[in-house]
Amino acid sequence: PLLYWITHEIRVLPNRERREPISSAYKEQQQQKYQQQEYIVDQYLVGLLKLAAKITEILNCTELKSIIGYFSHASSSASGFMHLLFEKCAFAIPGDNTKQSASSTKTLSRQTQEATRYLMLSLCQECLKNAKILCNLLLDQ
Repeated sequence: PLLYWITHEIRVLPNRERREPISSAYKEQQQQKYQQQEYIVDQYLVGLLKLAAKITEILNCTELKSIIGYFSHASSSASGFMHLLFEKCAFAIPGDNTKQSASSTKTLSRQTQEATRYLMLSLCQECLKNAKILCNLLLDQ
């Protein structure tokens, strides 16, 4: 039940991460530091991702990992959880909110992306089904 709730929360949680406003003086400093930018990190999402990864590691059940990786909370036409993680959190490229909507996946922080990749890795360890799903997603990229 706990993992079901966590996966449901991750699925329905809107993107609340965004870049912080940058002043002109600060902007000049940032340009000198290889264009690094500050993000407002959704600590709730990062915490959910890390908690799910830790639970799957502790339980270490291949059948459970397979069910979670393929599981979909919505209709049968909806993609599985691994696909959702891949599309929504793991490989989104950070962007600028002024050019994109607030719900865009392109505004995710490095912390969110790393936590998502860690969860995906946890779901793929000793689970061939999830590893195949992830490989197919990477190949389709």
